[in-house]
Amino acid sequence: MKRWIDGILKRLVRRGLRLIEDEKKRKPAQPESGVRVPKGVVLDAAAVVHESAVFRHLSKVDGAIRLGAHTHLRGELLTYWNGGGIVVGSNCYIGDGTRIWSQASVRIGDDVLISHLVDIHDSDGHPIDVEDRILDGRAILQGKGYHTPTKTLSAPVVIGDRVWIGFKASILKGVTIGEGAIVAAGAIVTKDVPPYTVVAGNPAVVIRELSKPA
Repeated sequence: MKRWIDGILKRLVRRGLRLIEDEKKRKPAQPESGVRVPKGVVLDAAAVVHESAVFRHLSKVDGAIRLGAHTHLRGELLTYWNGGGIVVGSNCYIGDGTRIWSQASVRIGDDVLISHLVDIHDSDGHPIDVEDRILDGRAILQGKGYHTPTKTLSAPVVIGDRVWIGFKASILKGVTIGEGAIVAAGAIVTKDVPPYTVVAGNPAVVIRELSKPA
């Protein structure tokens, strides 16, 4: 009888330990000391948020910023007062000083490497019309926040799987970067980049084609 009871207790203990481990996996990733993660930001349990990371979730929409499993964030993610969304896949790296600002939508696939000091913006930032731009600028400078409704132009940015973006590159609104592409350091990307190509320059142009994986 004692062996039977001991066997039941051991099974209960093992089951309890498994439940504890499962619960740990469901908990959100713990950022390093000093990083504030605003409400509405969704982190996979295996995402890593480094001390240099910054969240500026001005839209405050739940789930508008998401980081996938084993993604490391060292840069800044910002959604505008009037909207925007940033979704980053798994196994990605976003380097120090990199800024991803969204008023429309920025979607980043899996296994994407983004170096330091990269700028990714899905909007012009301010209206083209001078009078609207003055109203917008004054509202921000006087602490009133972004002027809404805004006439600032925006368009979604999509970055495919396995992309590599070099340091100090800039990705502008409405651009799609195809799977496996490389954006050279300092490039200014103003139009779509075909899959498995290397682009460089200002504005960026294709300088080389890459072999696709078997």
